[in-house]
Amino acid sequence: MKLESTNCIYTSELPEFRIDDIKNRLQHLNVFKSPGPDGIHPKILAETANELAYPLKLIFECSFNTKQLPLEWKYANITPLYKKVLGQMYLIIDQLVLLVLFAN
Repeated sequence: MKLESTNCIYTSELPEFRIDDIKNRLQHLNVFKSPGPDGIHPKILAETANELAYPLKLIFECSFNTKQLPLEWKYANITPLYKKVLGQMYLIIDQLVLLVLFAN
């Protein structure tokens, strides 16, 4: 069975999770970003990609086979940024950029 949309093709087959792909994605994480809700820094994930790839492959396959996500994956830290706050943040960032430019 295949379902098609404008951007994606969905099949009833299980996706193939390859260790090399998982390793590659872990190694190319932006190590300058903050940790996610799990508290694990991307630098640690990138540096331990070889050790984490196989266990993650098993978790992903199990998740797709059972059609369930681990409960921990359903949690997220979501902070709404309202338009007024965003505008103020942009103003502060602009002022900092000007300060840095003129300080040199």
